[in-house]
Amino acid sequence: MELNGREVHFRRTIWATNAVMQMCPDSDISKFGDLLNGTAPDQILTMAAFITIMSEGYEQAKEFEERRKGNTYTKDPITMDEIMALEDMDVFNQLQTEAVEAWIADAKQTVESQPPKSKKKQKA
Repeated sequence: MELNGREVHFRRTIWATNAVMQMCPDSDISKFGDLLNGTAPDQILTMAAFITIMSEGYEQAKEFEERRKGNTYTKDPITMDEIMALEDMDVFNQLQTEAVEAWIADAKQTVESQPPKSKKKQKA
């Protein structure tokens, strides 16, 4: 989506997952929903923080990927100040939806793992 003249994206990276876990009670990711059971202002702050984390996750990954290609990339993640300055709740809701969709999509397994090979020697 476009925000303030730039495309914004979201990605669930290890850093982003860790940052979200730190927001949760007991650092338990399964308790993230508990953060959304508070007052409306608390819910907005929680989701704004989630949006900034997911934006930073994308920007960190993009910067790393570009650097590996020999390119330069200047990170430009969404900030809390930028979110709190929004005047349109629909824009906030769209950011929230896209960040959550990225969180879910990026959680899907992308690499097939195989069980470890047995160390037993087979008889011929």
